[in-house]
Amino acid sequence: MAVKNKKNLADESEILAKLAAFGMSEKKGVDIVLLDLREIAVAPARYFVICSGNVPSHVNAIADSVFEVVKKATGQNPRKMEGYNNAEWVLLDYFDVIVHVFQKEKREFFKLEELWADGICTEYEPEVETKELLANEKGIKKTKAATTKAKAKKQPKLRDEDLLNDDESMSARPARRASRPAAARNRSQSTAKSAAKPAASKEKTTATKRVAKSTATKTTAAKKPTTPAKRTTTTKTKTKQI
Repeated sequence: MAVKNKKNLADESEILAKLAAFGMSEKKGVDIVLLDLREIAVAPARYFVICSGNVPSHVNAIADSVFEVVKKATGQNPRKMEGYNNAEWVLLDYFDVIVHVFQKEKREFFKLEELWADGICTEYEPEVETKELLANEKGIKKTKAATTKAKAKKQPKLRDEDLLNDDESMSARPARRASRPAAARNRSQSTAKSAAKPAASKEKTTATKRVAKSTATKTTAAKKPTTPAKRTTTTKTKTKQI
């Protein structure tokens, strides 16, 4: 999405690169460079933002400053963050913009500026760039506000008349129920009673069946003779014969 400004046309990746460079300058990054790779088809990003730190704690402080500045201005988080443990080469990947914070020795060893010499390398000047950055940031905020207003206009607003009609329809419902004829009410009550009667009769029949089953089991238990009494009589007769 291109943002129009009076002085120049700057896309979001360029603004993001300048924001990262501004974050570096806040912590006094050394030799801040913007490497424009938009004309290179094989490039992993559209911009490289490169700077150096003096000691590991300085490198981490520069990377943290870049993270905070970009987050505050755009609300964007990096896709990937690497190198915080060793603090020799910290990388923040913002898709179109990749931020590299080196220690001086590692920067001289890898030489990214020479490796991507086909890109356009420009030194960052804080005093000049901050004015342009603030102007571009205002342009981004205006475009975002315009899009939110357009979305709000598309949503239909309820008029007071529609709300009054809804209230009238809700209040008319109990009146319609009360206006039903008495004959219809009596029919509904009679149908409810007739539906309740067969259920009660079924419950009575099931109760009588249960009582009959219980009495039958009691009578059968009374009729059965006890077997242990016979066994005792036979043993007594055998003893007499002996």
